[in-house]
Amino acid sequence: MTLFRLALTTLVAAAATLASVVIATAAPAQITSNVNLRNGPGTNYAVVGVLRGGTQVDVTQCESSWCYVTASGAGGWVSSNYLAGIQQGQPGVTFGFQIGPDGKPTINFGVNQPGQPRPTPVPVPVPEPEDDIAQACFYTGTNFTGNSFCVEEGDSIPSLGRNWNDRIRSVEVFNGATVDVCRDADYVGVCQTLTRSKTRLASQLDRKVSSVEVY
Repeated sequence: MTLFRLALTTLVAAAATLASVVIATAAPAQITSNVNLRNGPGTNYAVVGVLRGGTQVDVTQCESSWCYVTASGAGGWVSSNYLAGIQQGQPGVTFGFQIGPDGKPTINFGVNQPGQPRPTPVPVPVPEPEDDIAQACFYTGTNFTGNSFCVEEGDSIPSLGRNWNDRIRSVEVFNGATVDVCRDADYVGVCQTLTRSKTRLASQLDRKVSSVEVY
């Protein structure tokens, strides 16, 4: 086997070991109150869903005050202020590659274990910046269950499109938002104005909404 192929084979094996270490460091935690699930570590990233308070999640990594979590097959970033039970101190990975005197490559790979991890106390929920903004979240199930998306104050969707048209069943309203839900596109047809959360829309609009506006 050539030197290059030997080094490549060893690197692949080391990468596999590293992957197993990353998986092993996933830690369980619990969502303390409703929080947006985002596609990046910050409020400037898009909302991809909502996690309800009490949801059990697995934390795979954290950056600053944000952590990547998975729950029921879905993954995204949440503010660590909404997580209880995260263990501090993840193992560090060391990795090195050098050519020995005999011309053969040597791989150095190991895990440095930190001190005994300690559980983070359950925090008093500190709202994310967007929690001070009027907004509404729309759900495919009653009682705020199923798939969801959120719309902030001042935004509107004149046509929900194929993925969401005629699917909304419940609406959660935050921070004094006012929400219009309409049966037809462009806010026409049967409409209803909501100023508080609705666990199930009226029969004229249940699974019949085609446009929404939040103001």
